[in-house]
Amino acid sequence: MPFNTYKIGDFKAIYLHKSGYNFRGSITETEENIINIKKLKNELLDSGIDLEKKVLYRCSVEHGNNVTLLDYMTSREMEHFKIGGVNIYRIFKDSDAIITSDINATLLLSTADCLPIIIVDKKQNVFGLIHAGWKGIIKDVVINTLDKMITIYDSKKEDIFIQIGPHIGFSDFNINDSKIKREFIEYLLEAKLIKNDNSDVKKYITTSKTFLYNIDLSKIVVDRLITSGIPKENISIDKESTYSFKDKDGDYKYHSYRRDYKKSGRNPMILFYEK
Repeated sequence: MPFNTYKIGDFKAIYLHKSGYNFRGSITETEENIINIKKLKNELLDSGIDLEKKVLYRCSVEHGNNVTLLDYMTSREMEHFKIGGVNIYRIFKDSDAIITSDINATLLLSTADCLPIIIVDKKQNVFGLIHAGWKGIIKDVVINTLDKMITIYDSKKEDIFIQIGPHIGFSDFNINDSKIKREFIEYLLEAKLIKNDNSDVKKYITTSKTFLYNIDLSKIVVDRLITSGIPKENISIDKESTYSFKDKDGDYKYHSYRRDYKKSGRNPMILFYEK
């Protein structure tokens, strides 16, 4: 199957590969996306998953830290598409995370190097998806989502489980902008992930001989979650890099914006309840 599968409690997620689908930008009613959705629908049906019986909800990514609470949204705050027989609602409000307690809802998120993060309260069946790019990470989108689950749904940290999907790897995410490096160091200091003298910053940021900075985005997210009280054993990471990981045929397995820029497609993640 041209997708990865993840299971947390009674929830299942799939993350699509580049070879199987070529979604570009947002999932809207284009001819190409209709073809992709129909193909996906048929392949999932072979696995016992009927997308036509599900209602998908997706938020409008802005590389920020806003969190959409689906349970509190009205129909006026969404736009409806029916693509290839599948109902998809796009939420107007810009946000990079969506959470709900409605087990009849199916959540949809698209990435192309940023971290796609599944968050599930296995005890109360509250679940969500987070889009965590480097901008969203230093704006604390992951912790904002965690805080919403705790304050709105009374989730307990020991009941919350995290799965990080494929994303750009440490060795592939390199920048030559010292301003961005400083922003990360300020964030790491504020989050108390490094010492005040920056002596241990190399845990997260390294400098190459060509003066490029490599930043370990997933390590930052994981350590931030652990210091916020999520048990380490509750966190899982798929370390396949969207930028460089190849399949058995030697082809790139995932879409990567940093690798392909405007030619890049997107890798959708779909999360749903499956008792």
